[in-house]
Amino acid sequence: ETKLYEKIILNRLANTSWYKGLIWIESDVKKGLKQNYWNDKNLEIKKVFSQGDSYILIAKVREK
Repeated sequence: ETKLYEKIILNRLANTSWYKGLIWIESDVKKGLKQNYWNDKNLEIKKVFSQGDSYILIAKVREK
């Protein structure tokens, strides 16, 4: 699952010039990725909403 995020979200969006918006990542810390996974990635985190084990992270992908 982490490789999918790395390949599609972080690499593909960072290397394209057509996408300039925000991304919305929804996950569950028990079944998906922990929220701190995104801290050292190529993202500018704008807002995080969490409830129980779930969270929604809104971020902008930094250009490489």
